[in-house]
Amino acid sequence: MIVVCVNNKLYPDDLTIGKQYCILPFSSQNVVYTIINNNGKEFGYIKDRFIKLEDWREQQINKVLIC
Repeated sequence: MIVVCVNNKLYPDDLTIGKQYCILPFSSQNVVYTIINNNGKEFGYIKDRFIKLEDWREQQINKVLIC
């Protein structure tokens, strides 16, 4: 599954807002997503920092349609 970062607070060097990350297959996906961060390291982040790629795309389309 691909997710997009929406909150990089506390991790500004590790995560980029709007960047896509692939969840690693062994990730629990319950509370924590394990991804490879911007530094090339596997790390677990609370899943509330991300949204699914499909949801992010829908938000971006809605922003364009509202303007």
